[in-house]
Amino acid sequence: MPTTRPALGRCTLVGLAGGVLVLVGAAQAASPFTSKVAGSWFFGVPEPAARAAAPGAGGAVGVVCVWAGVALLLVAWYRIVGAVTASSVTPRALGAVLGAWLAPIVLCPPLFSRDVYAYVAQGELLAHGMSPYRVGPAALGAPGVVALVDPLWRHATAPYGPLFVSTGEMIVTVSRHHVLGSLVLLRAVAAVSVLVVAGATAVIARATGRDPARAVALVALNPLVLLVLVGGMHNDALMLAFLAGGVACAYRDRPVVGVVLCAVGATVKLPALVGVLAIGWVWADRGAPRVERLRRLGSAVTVGAGTLALVGVLAMLGWGWLWDVGGPGAVVSWLDPATAVGLAADHLGSALGLGSHRDGAVRVARALALAAAVVTVLVLVGRTERRRAPGALGGGLLAGALLGPAVWPWYVTWCVPFLATSGRRARAALVVVCTWACFADVPPASSLSGAGPGVVVLAVALALAAVSTGWLWCAPVRVADGLSGSPRWEGRARAPGAP
Repeated sequence: MPTTRPALGRCTLVGLAGGVLVLVGAAQAASPFTSKVAGSWFFGVPEPAARAAAPGAGGAVGVVCVWAGVALLLVAWYRIVGAVTASSVTPRALGAVLGAWLAPIVLCPPLFSRDVYAYVAQGELLAHGMSPYRVGPAALGAPGVVALVDPLWRHATAPYGPLFVSTGEMIVTVSRHHVLGSLVLLRAVAAVSVLVVAGATAVIARATGRDPARAVALVALNPLVLLVLVGGMHNDALMLAFLAGGVACAYRDRPVVGVVLCAVGATVKLPALVGVLAIGWVWADRGAPRVERLRRLGSAVTVGAGTLALVGVLAMLGWGWLWDVGGPGAVVSWLDPATAVGLAADHLGSALGLGSHRDGAVRVARALALAAAVVTVLVLVGRTERRRAPGALGGGLLAGALLGPAVWPWYVTWCVPFLATSGRRARAALVVVCTWACFADVPPASSLSGAGPGVVVLAVALALAAVSTGWLWCAPVRVADGLSGSPRWEGRARAPGAP
């Protein structure tokens, strides 16, 4: 029988250590990765006086611990994916690893973003009879959750679909309008959604002839998924559960159910509509004429539109949310490719004496990039067939994430379950993009100030030593092959009679 436990056990411990480091770093009084406003979490939030007097070393410790923890999670993830590829491991065997890695993450304060507080505030608006599509969280008036929302979004209307804001209303009602209770429920929703995505990924992998264990390892153990979907509690997790579940149902010969689920996912966040297009186009029989494909696509779009309308009617919130989906684009950053092109064009125009036209240049660049993303989706889906549909879907979603009006690390997760069930190049691209996205939230340099160069150098050295040790300790054990004498991964099934 294959023996994979030693390799998986070591990787599990390294990943667990990484998660604990993230928890410790995020809980530091001066950590830049979490909110320190009173009431934002159960621990790690100092009193105002203590926050003002927090030593500079606290920020450095928080930054180094979090980045070292993320690096250890990545190391363990790389090693497990390699071990799964080279040995006989079932998706169920990865469940214990996922449980160990999730344990410290579910205890963390909301990581890398304050969006979850906006979710709670939007739920409160609806619970108080106000539409989050007409007013922002500031309309609540009283401090409480409004103080927790990022100032950038306090007056912004909700860019999310009616299903999600209705879910927010239900959560704040169940928690009796207790902010921390609402956060716990939202984290539970995110964690369960990730489990659903993992199960759907296994179904898609089997249907397309891919290794389900490797696909599940690439998705469920992915540090980006754990940190931003579970740790950050972003509603992308819920959207992705419906999207991946819909595609999985289509592969189980339930394309209509799949279209409905994808459309329901779009009432959380709009990108799930790509699943409707993919299912409608590729679920005709192989070799079907283009007219038949167009007929199926038209049916899928009709069912999807009907589902959107039904959810909107049941939620009694109207269609105003469709005009607010560009809300996240209010942030203008050089990290967004489309925005960077617009800003560069503005600087070039100013250098040439044409004057500054920053807003116009950014709008034009974003519009062109969004058009390019739509064309990319249509081309990829239009040229694919059923077995390769996940790759086309993942590529289209990745293009949408990177070419949209704003690029956030959690947007990258849209493509994860689909590239994980694709070919080798797509999986390699997935690993590269997710690794980059894990470190995309660069903390301000001020978080390291005041710690002293000695403290910073020592902390970084210890972090590098921990990561190097984790990489070496997780190295797969090679055992002699009794038949050929060549080395092999520990855990690969032995031939009958082999020593």
